[in-house]
Order: sequence, then structure tokens, then C-alpha cells
Amino acid sequence: MLFPKWVKYGNAAVIHDWLYWKQQDVTRAEADLVLLEAMSVLSVAWWQKYPIYWAVRLLGWLAWMRNRWDRADGFDRVLKRQPIKSIELSERPGLIRRGWIHLRKPLSPRKSW
Repeated sequence: MLFPKWVKYGNAAVIHDWLYWKQQDVTRAEADLVLLEAMSVLSVAWWQKYPIYWAVRLLGWLAWMRNRWDRADGFDRVLKRQPIKSIELSERPGLIRRGWIHLRKPLSPRKSW
């Protein structure tokens, strides 16, 4: 693959996609120039940034129009806040607490086999 999905230009593409989605205070041409400038700031090689820029200039109107239609129909590309499991408190006691609880239990009589 000539252009992987995510390398140096990935962050520039996210900003560009956001500008394409919002379409506020910026024209499509300006959003495309932001992409080119961001790729320059990120030190993307010329042989990658210029083909990407020109592809967006030539075909970006399709995404621009689709985003306009999607917004008009009430579609929202920003996901609602989802709880992140890794920061939710678990009801399971931690290792030290579990060990303490276990050690405080009376010993059960041994079963003879």
C-alpha cells in the first residue's frame, strides 16, 4: 500500500476531516490548505503530502457534500461520551483487600479423603 491509514499525516487528516465535517468559518479550499500546512509541520515527505493534497483537492468535494447532507439530516459524527471501563470502579476488591478478607476467614476443618 502506497499510503498506509495512519502515519505522520494521520493527525493532519483528523484536523482536515473535522473541518470538512463542521464547514464553519472555512471554505473547502482553506481546509485543504490546512491539511497541506499540517503535513508540512509534521514533516511528511513531499512525495506523500503533495499527492494526498491534490487527491483531496480533486475529489474532496464528494466528502464535503456528503458531510453537508449528513449534517442537514441530523447525523452527528461526534460520538456521545461513552463510559470507559478502565476508569470505572469495580465492585471486586483489590488484591490486598481480597487477601486480607481471605486471611481473616476462620480455617475450615480439613476433610480427610
